[in-house]
Amino acid sequence: MLYAIPVVGWILGFIFSLFIAIPFYFVWNSMAPIYFYWLPDVYHEIPFWDCVFLFMLTSMVRVLVLGSYLRVGSYFHDLTENVKSIKRRLKRKRKKALRVEEKVGE
Repeated sequence: MLYAIPVVGWILGFIFSLFIAIPFYFVWNSMAPIYFYWLPDVYHEIPFWDCVFLFMLTSMVRVLVLGSYLRVGSYFHDLTENVKSIKRRLKRKRKKALRVEEKVGE
């Protein structure tokens, strides 16, 4: 979503990808030759800038493919709205039940 903001968003997205790529680069290049020996040799040592652009690309593709499904805030907003509407319905049912009881008691 950060890449939707021109220039500033691109720079922030690049910096974010840069910081994520640093630990990934070191962990991957130290563990891939040992645990992923069955992969082609090209993938045993990935260059650092390839890792950075890999993270940038995956975040852009994720937004394009999944769109708003990944927005956690909207999920919780929808959830709270559903809870509020359920509470409203229950309140109405209670009021209706009280009115029915009053009519029956008369």
